[in-house]
Amino acid sequence: MPKLSIDQLIKRLQNRIEQLENNELLEARDFNSLLNKKQKQAFKDAWNIQKYLRKIHKIPKTDQYKKKIDWKTIREVRLEIYKQALLEAKDGLLESYEKKLKELEIKQAKIYVKTYFDNIKNGFDKIKAASRANKKLTMHGLRRVDCLSVGKIGLNKQVNEMEDDLRKRFERELNKDKKN
Repeated sequence: MPKLSIDQLIKRLQNRIEQLENNELLEARDFNSLLNKKQKQAFKDAWNIQKYLRKIHKIPKTDQYKKKIDWKTIREVRLEIYKQALLEAKDGLLESYEKKLKELEIKQAKIYVKTYFDNIKNGFDKIKAASRANKKLTMHGLRRVDCLSVGKIGLNKQVNEMEDDLRKRFERELNKDKKN
């Protein structure tokens, strides 16, 4: 299974927190799937403390007594761990975006340089090789080195022409129906 990006992780953690707050059932595998090893260990430690409390105390009948001895249900422990995980994920959000941008820049450079020099080897001049390398970047959905924006302008023009033709045809058909 592919690794989740930090923004996907944040969204899923928020959904799980919402589920726990709405008292929905959450299986252990679903709970553990979004946590790292450190967070899983923190959950085990917190739950072991709760197990120990259950051995030495009877089930508290009042909320005051629950707070006094720090008695929590498994849902409350999971909710607490998820909230900590969410805070950690949000702290790493900026680093994640910077890393992603760096990876995209490296990918862009590799594609451009490889395509450029492959075209030079195949006998194309420098201008044609640069043009083909930029075209390859566009095909991969990356920003071109020459900073031109292409692709959607021509497509939008065609779509607008088709829409105008359809409008005219519909108006003609509507006028014919009104006459009849």
